Amino acid sequence: MMINEAFYLKFPPQLKKALLEKKVKFRNVNEKYEKFAAFRAIKRENEEKPIQRQDFYSYAELGCKGRHIDENDISYYGCSLFTDIEELKKKMKTNQGVPNSPLKIIKGYVKDSNGPCTVNKKTAHVDWWLFDGCDPSPDFEVIL
Repeated sequence: MMINEAFYLKFPPQLKKALLEKKVKFRNVNEKYEKFAAFRAIKRENEEKPIQRQDFYSYAELGCKGRHIDENDISYYGCSLFTDIEELKKKMKTNQGVPNSPLKIIKGYVKDSNGPCTVNKKTAHVDWWLFDGCDPSPDFEVIL
């Protein structure tokens, strides 16, 4: 895979800047791949609210800061999903997130047309770096 400045320009401003400044870099990233099913936890206080692009924002896009957040880790700039729903459920139980936050699980397809990814087969974790302007929400639905 040829990763260069033109490729970096496809990403949202936060990731684009970090890549161009060499603050982070892609390692073992899949730029071209077959679509695959994945699960993600999203906050959902209103049951009627449709899935939208904001449900896929990275910590960087959300402006999250904190002692457990590393802005020099490429994962900070990606969307986190799981290929195994049970692994996601375990993570939801142990997460340091907001207590009593109303979480829902969505299922859909990770596609290379929306951005590159890495998959950790051991943990079933997916880092997905979405291109600027893409919206994967039509490919996802609330399942739990």
